[in-house]
Amino acid sequence: MKTKIVLVFSLTILSMISNAQSSNLDNTLARVIKVNNKPIFYWNEPINDYEVAFKFLDTTGLRRANCMSLQEIVNIAIKNANIEAINQEKIYDAIIIGQGNTRDMAITFKDKSKDNMITRASKCQGKLVFLACEPLLNYEVQYKDAVGKGSEAWYGYCPDTQAKIDKLIKRTEKKRIEYDGVIIGLSEKDMAIKFK
Repeated sequence: MKTKIVLVFSLTILSMISNAQSSNLDNTLARVIKVNNKPIFYWNEPINDYEVAFKFLDTTGLRRANCMSLQEIVNIAIKNANIEAINQEKIYDAIIIGQGNTRDMAITFKDKSKDNMITRASKCQGKLVFLACEPLLNYEVQYKDAVGKGSEAWYGYCPDTQAKIDKLIKRTEKKRIEYDGVIIGLSEKDMAIKFK
């Protein structure tokens, strides 16, 4: 009997410690995607220290002129970074794709032994926004939607990233779905998520 009580007590303590650790984890942290073995920070920055290796031709104009997917934007940014790296005879570890009029940058990490694929989500309308990155904490998908898909064909309108974020938040809230944030650009459909 004493063994059972000790076992139940131990399991309860372990569960409490696990829950306390989960609640202490930062729900804004996320892991970015890699393309051609380079981490891609889309509208966000690494949490670890870095230096700008060089700035390069950004895709802002192309984004507005064409209905480009996030993957197409990333591919062009990588191509432009590689061209500039050759021209300047420099190496880089990752790229940061800027928002709006911010130029895209190639960066090098100060400490290459760290996990340099971690970023922090931004917020929009009080909700976390994970752009081309996945939260470190476990989550459940509450809603999926291909926001912006088909808009160009029907309306001659190409929604930019901010418009897609706004549209997903609006649709999710219209459906009265409980959620903590949105993930944009990781799959065919964008997602509203809730942390476990």
